[in-house]
Amino acid sequence: MQEVALKCLAHIATGSNWQKHRIVQEDFTTGRGIRTALDSKPKNESILCNAACLTANLAVSDEDQGGLQELLDRLCDILRSDTQNSDLIVNVVRGIANFSKFQQNSSKLMSVLPVIVFKCIKSSKPYIKLHGMRAIMHLLSHRPNDTAKELVRDGAGELLESMSRLPSLMTTVHSALLDQAPCIVRPM
Repeated sequence: MQEVALKCLAHIATGSNWQKHRIVQEDFTTGRGIRTALDSKPKNESILCNAACLTANLAVSDEDQGGLQELLDRLCDILRSDTQNSDLIVNVVRGIANFSKFQQNSSKLMSVLPVIVFKCIKSSKPYIKLHGMRAIMHLLSHRPNDTAKELVRDGAGELLESMSRLPSLMTTVHSALLDQAPCIVRPM
């Protein structure tokens, strides 16, 4: 029953911001069931996967970031754990990437950056790697010095190599560079 309820809520959370906000409000007033699901160690890992999926979908809501902090903590804890379930990891790192979009979460997420590098950037699973890259790119935009320092310690090579394999990203970067430093200019 819990698995189905979480799956339904995860589907609803793909809808409007109002729907996301209502889910967060109801979760808060009814005893924080999403947090409880993320804290559980169920035999059926689909429960945990659906709770992580729901959390990741809710994490895009800018108006509810304050109310979602406990869920962000739980996602970080799950990422730090020894889970090998790639369906769970992809939802967890997708949630972390969604949370990382908001600067207010950057200090909390800096503590899990080495784990993002180890479990995500170095992963052989493409979606895990891509969501890890999303998280790191947001952290680079919010805390460039701290993020770069950590990446130089471990992960910069893998991150750059992964980025170079995304043709659309490279085209965008090249275009942005050419806008700032054109290859042809008029003499001064």
